[in-house]
Amino acid sequence: MEWMELVNLAYEIKDELNTSEPYLRVMEMSENIQNDETVQSRIREFNKMKDRHEDVSKYGKHHPDLSKVRQQFADAKTALYSHPLIVSYFDALRAYNESIQTLENGMNDLMSELLIDSKKSCAKE
Repeated sequence: MEWMELVNLAYEIKDELNTSEPYLRVMEMSENIQNDETVQSRIREFNKMKDRHEDVSKYGKHHPDLSKVRQQFADAKTALYSHPLIVSYFDALRAYNESIQTLENGMNDLMSELLIDSKKSCAKE
């Protein structure tokens, strides 16, 4: 088998993974998040509070609003990350990434078996 055929097989595997149930679930959840105004509002609020927190944190404990902004940032983060669509998205993303990692580890194990140790390759046994 030629090297280009192997490369083409790798691309075919990638294409198959992009049509797999776990991948499609992540894409579906992403689209649901983009189309949900409540989630989008929480994302905007989270980003606003994150920016505010970064601004206030530059001054450290000396900024008079530090504790209030920290609490608002924590509240915005909790509100966003506890939303059911966000929870489902990260669950789907975790499942997909774990399956890809398992595949990658298996492929790495197989490929490492093909490596030839240069110190031993020319030695008589």
